[in-house]
Amino acid sequence: LLFNNIVETLTRVFPVLSSIYGEEQWKVVSRQFFASHASQSPYFRDIPKEFLTWLDNTYEAGNDDPPFLHELAHYEWVEAALITAEDPALPATLDIDGDLLEEIPLVSPLAWPLGYHYPVHQISPEFQPSSPPQEATWLVVYRDRNDRVGFMATNQITARLLELLNSDTPMTGQDALITLAEEIGHADRQTLIEFGQGLLEELRQRDILLGTLPHDPNVTPIHPITGE
Repeated sequence: LLFNNIVETLTRVFPVLSSIYGEEQWKVVSRQFFASHASQSPYFRDIPKEFLTWLDNTYEAGNDDPPFLHELAHYEWVEAALITAEDPALPATLDIDGDLLEEIPLVSPLAWPLGYHYPVHQISPEFQPSSPPQEATWLVVYRDRNDRVGFMATNQITARLLELLNSDTPMTGQDALITLAEEIGHADRQTLIEFGQGLLEELRQRDILLGTLPHDPNVTPIHPITGE
């Protein structure tokens, strides 16, 4: 009974991966996890994370395992993790309609920028790449205000922009775009800022950015989530 419950939980959280293995082989992999992994949590909601830890640290993949096993498992786990994540406490000064260039955009703690070698969001029983493409896959997986989980296919530049906005020293959207232009050697800074403003608006519409915080150049900013 316990094993069947675990298989059911894993199948629900890893639907694409389990369908690629097929019912019988998926039970074989699940039984290896059940028999060999000492879970650090007694709660069923933590089983998918324990399974991911087991895959990364213990499981020895064979020739019959897909080469994208670890990346696909991580991608599917992210969705489950975001569904069960607690709502963050937001600053009282948050302005959902604030100026994204002149003020400090707030990245949602429930928006996770991710990079993979394989196009994990496209993998299915019908599409199983045998080797990674030349271009890496960049995604932002997020939970919006209506508790719906979605993903946005992006690129390395967008991932870096979100990293800058979520750094320990918060910066305005314009400062982040100027920093990005300097890093990538973009000659036309104003064109990048204009393009970046549209990107910031799209990120806000998806609740990847929750709004803005006031910017005072005379005050050293405190990180709105960590408080540091």
